[in-house]
Amino acid sequence: MNINALITAVRTRLLADTGSGGLFPVAGGNLVTAVYGMVAPSNAEPPYLLIDAAATDNKDGFSLDLNEVRFRVHLFALATDGFSPADAIHRRVIGEASRTPSYGLHRHALTLAGGSGWTTTAIQHAGTNYDNDEDHYHVIDDFITHIQRAST
Repeated sequence: MNINALITAVRTRLLADTGSGGLFPVAGGNLVTAVYGMVAPSNAEPPYLLIDAAATDNKDGFSLDLNEVRFRVHLFALATDGFSPADAIHRRVIGEASRTPSYGLHRHALTLAGGSGWTTTAIQHAGTNYDNDEDHYHVIDDFITHIQRAST
């Protein structure tokens, strides 16, 4: 199991949100400046997204082919822009799986790149937390998935 492959796949999914109202619409007017995996540079311009692995759980050492993974998507936005732009980004990250094409992460299954031989089950949005201050909105969305060996 490769957590980096999961973070990369989540990042790729978010970067692919190029439709109308998307995070990176083809027509321009991006909702976010960037999507970072694990660490954002100190000069990152808000609003941006940061993905990190929150926890992995493998209770049975004999069952290494299926692992629960929790990851978070952090949104950092300027408070001076108001909450509406941050809310629009937050909603796009969670997504709408019943639309065609779908967007966001909730109920989306990922195939991990690089021939890793691993896939995920449908991602579940597990909750939202806030860690705001005077200058910034910090919205933290928690997600749960299971990484499993692809069947052969």
